[in-house]
Amino acid sequence: MSRKSILLNQEFIQWVLQKHFYPLLDKEFMRRILKYVYKDGLLFFVNGQKVLAPSTLENRQRSQFVVSLGRKAKPVGIGFLEKSRTDLSEDDRGLAVSTYGKVIKRGWEWTGISPRNPMRLTGVVEVPKLSEILTTSKADFLRDVNSLQKYYRYRKAIQEAVEPILEEFGEVSTAREKVDKDFRPLEREIERVLERMLNDFPELNPLFRRKHKTEKAMGIVPDPDAQEIGSFAEGDDMVSGPFNPTGLGEGMDTVDGDSTEEFIDPNLEKVEPGRQQEGKRRRPGLMIGFEEDEKRMELGWLSENTVWINKGHPAFKRCMNTDAEGYHIALSVAWVLTAFLEEGKSPLEFISRFLSGWGERT
Repeated sequence: MSRKSILLNQEFIQWVLQKHFYPLLDKEFMRRILKYVYKDGLLFFVNGQKVLAPSTLENRQRSQFVVSLGRKAKPVGIGFLEKSRTDLSEDDRGLAVSTYGKVIKRGWEWTGISPRNPMRLTGVVEVPKLSEILTTSKADFLRDVNSLQKYYRYRKAIQEAVEPILEEFGEVSTAREKVDKDFRPLEREIERVLERMLNDFPELNPLFRRKHKTEKAMGIVPDPDAQEIGSFAEGDDMVSGPFNPTGLGEGMDTVDGDSTEEFIDPNLEKVEPGRQQEGKRRRPGLMIGFEEDEKRMELGWLSENTVWINKGHPAFKRCMNTDAEGYHIALSVAWVLTAFLEEGKSPLEFISRFLSGWGERT
């Protein structure tokens, strides 16, 4: 007698439906958003038995969220996150994104977020509008320039909805790690190389938050001849422009001037001398951070606009404190960015051009 195929097994079919079509089985998703797509509702039966969404386990903390878009904060999706007290299975880990009830992908890499304990977090977010940029296989999203721009726009909205919950769960990843060496010159070199390549690879532009137009801004910068006004603060904003003794800045033209990567927060303990300065605030573009995770074999990964270099990778350990360290970081950045190229473009060609451009600048 031939053995029955697992594809005909009732439990397996139910599991597939729960994994790949979870929002269609969840009453909250159907009631709050998918009822506008499936007006008559949907029910699934296997051998006469109704398929239900898997129940939330007692050892999980659950929180729901709404995804909003634009200045008017128009709701475009809903979702939930759960945190388990124990590690989840590989199939359950990460945030799944679905459209029209079909789960497209699951994990944390696509979100651009790196929680502290990704193996204990799970969830689903449903965004019907993302169906407009699905591949024909419905297993991924299109990667042409226009589709990527829409994708990153919705991804940013999802990030903003999820981050408060991660903070509530105590899962906000640590800030940029302080390292003994100053890699900011290398960071700027890499960014200048990328800026020269963006005309040929415009799909990478949405990854970096820097805008072509800088913003008019006020800031407090160090000045040894001024009064003690605050303390040095951590951050990425940089203010450049003319000194403004009035502290008002109204009616003044903003012009380029000497920039500083240090600024003072007046709300902190007043121990550092500084002065107010009006100029242009430049939002960060590409940044480089360091994180050690020996369990991950990637050279690095992208989170928001930061390429995190994996200090736990054997190649990084071998290159530490050698002349090859900078090259490894540059190669890692290029390697990470190849995952975001438009479909049909050669990752090897991108890496080759990137390293050629970087080599010419050193």
